[in-house]
Amino acid sequence: MKKIISVLTLVIIASVLSGCVQKDNSTKTDESVGEMENIIFTAVIEEVGENNLIVTAEGVGFDNASVNIAELEDINFELLVGQRVEIEITPEIIETYPVQVTAVSIIAKEAEYKKITAQQAKEMMSGEVIILDVRTKEEYNEGHIEDAILIPNTNIKDLAQETLTDTSATILVYCRSGNRSQTAAKDLIEMGYQNVYDFGGINDWTYEVVTP
Repeated sequence: MKKIISVLTLVIIASVLSGCVQKDNSTKTDESVGEMENIIFTAVIEEVGENNLIVTAEGVGFDNASVNIAELEDINFELLVGQRVEIEITPEIIETYPVQVTAVSIIAKEAEYKKITAQQAKEMMSGEVIILDVRTKEEYNEGHIEDAILIPNTNIKDLAQETLTDTSATILVYCRSGNRSQTAAKDLIEMGYQNVYDFGGINDWTYEVVTP
C-alpha cells in the first residue's frame, strides 16, 4: 500500500512540474512576441488600391510588399504612384510575393533633387517621360529637344500645375547652360513633384534638336 501511495505521489509531482514547465514555455513565447519591434523602412509606391499599397522597399529584408493600410486614419496627404514614403509596419510578415504587411503609419518623404547627364536623360527618353524646356520662348524657337514642353523658368510656379498635372510623372528639365534648369527643378520639387531630373543645358546636348 505504501508503494502504491509513493507511486501516486510521484505521478502527481511529475504532473505538477510538467504543467509548470509548459506554462513557463508559454510565458517565454509571449514575451518574445512582445519584444518584437515594429519595422520602419523607406519605399516607393508602385500601385495604390482602396485598402493597400504595392511598394518597392528599401533597406529592409524584402524588396516588394503589399501594405495593408485599411486601419490607418491619419493619412494627411494623397498617396501617389512614384512617391517615396516612410512606412512603419507591425513585425508580422506573411511570406508571399510580394510579402504582406500591415501599416502602423505612413509618412511622405520629400523628393530629392537629382542631377543627371545628357546621356542619361537621352536613355530615359526611350520611356514615358516629360521633357521640360525652361528657357525663353525665343530660345525655344531657335532650337529645342524633340517633344519638349516649354515653361519658362520665370513662370514655373504659375504654370506648372495646369500644364504638368501628374505630380508622379518623370520630368526631365533642361535650359541653356544648366543654371535655370537647376532652379526650376528645385521649384517643382517644392511644389510636390516626385520624379524631377535636371540634365543641365542644351549646350551640352550632342543629339538632334528641332530647328526652324
